[in-house]
Amino acid sequence: DWSSDVCSSDLIFADYKHPNGVSARVQARKDGAYYMDNANSAQWQNKDVITDLNVGYGKGKHKVDLMVDNVFDKRYAVEVSKDTTGKTTYSAGAPRAVLVNYSYQF
Repeated sequence: DWSSDVCSSDLIFADYKHPNGVSARVQARKDGAYYMDNANSAQWQNKDVITDLNVGYGKGKHKVDLMVDNVFDKRYAVEVSKDTTGKTTYSAGAPRAVLVNYSYQF
């Protein structure tokens, strides 16, 4: 069973759920444009698209998920600002992260 959606925050995803307990989600996210300084004299237009993946399996009250954020290990800025002297500062986004989660429903 597939489902997908596009959200206003520049997020697009596709979900898959199988009756046997297997699930998957792939999503692509992107930050929108914003002004870099208090005077609104410069705008940052982020063009980087970050891909995340989640694969899971659940049976009964147990569920295990494997999550990979930033699948392609893209280098990107999460924040860009400009000070009063015109110096631009970039804050780096998170590198690839792999997480495993186990949950039990009481």
